[in-house]
Amino acid sequence: MGVLYKQAYPRNMGAYNLLGIAYAKLCRTGEALQQFNWAIDHSPVRSSATYSNATQALLIWGRFDEAKKMVDQWRQNGTLTPFQIMLRYRIAFVEKDNATLEQLARETPTDDIPWLHLQMRLAFLRGDFRKLRSLSESLVNQQRRAKRMENVAFELARHAGIESYVGNFVLARKLRHQADELGDGSALGLMQSAQALGDPGEKCFTLTRKEIGGTTAAIWLGVKKEIPGKDRTTGKWSPTVRG
Repeated sequence: MGVLYKQAYPRNMGAYNLLGIAYAKLCRTGEALQQFNWAIDHSPVRSSATYSNATQALLIWGRFDEAKKMVDQWRQNGTLTPFQIMLRYRIAFVEKDNATLEQLARETPTDDIPWLHLQMRLAFLRGDFRKLRSLSESLVNQQRRAKRMENVAFELARHAGIESYVGNFVLARKLRHQADELGDGSALGLMQSAQALGDPGEKCFTLTRKEIGGTTAAIWLGVKKEIPGKDRTTGKWSPTVRG
């Protein structure tokens, strides 16, 4: 599709960006980077998306110095987008560049949701679960104040999945129950709850009939509606669950 779009609109820089994305999804990172760089060099109007895509391609290759230059090149002519801030922060985190980490932290609103999610991931990598739980609580409270209860449920389910992953099954189950009470019907939320149920292994069999009939059935039915698949018995395409 990207190749056809590029052939149809050879002067459209978006076509080169689109083709680069297609190559990236095929793990053809070198070819993706060529398309992104061509779009950057020839576009009459600068695009943060193209710069961000090129930066990600460089990060995949581990070319951190070039990735930094790409972000800094954009910064010289304007403000970094939230996504570019995340990319630059990740580079600084890997390189243990505390000065840049502190600078980006000062420049980013403390209640920015993508920023808080990033901080949760980094806290997980450091093994700092006190910080991770504090951040999760901040996200839950922020969504609760905004009365976005489905988002509250998702954040609780997300946290439950993390705790279950590292073996904190009691806390994971508690968080999952809280999410269930709010009725998180999103596919991602259901998958997080499924992980919180599945990680304990045999402990899952101690669930009550009410839990099995409620949460587990909701996970099954909810995910079935989201992901189509092929029925092995009939050979026909129908909703199913992917493991």
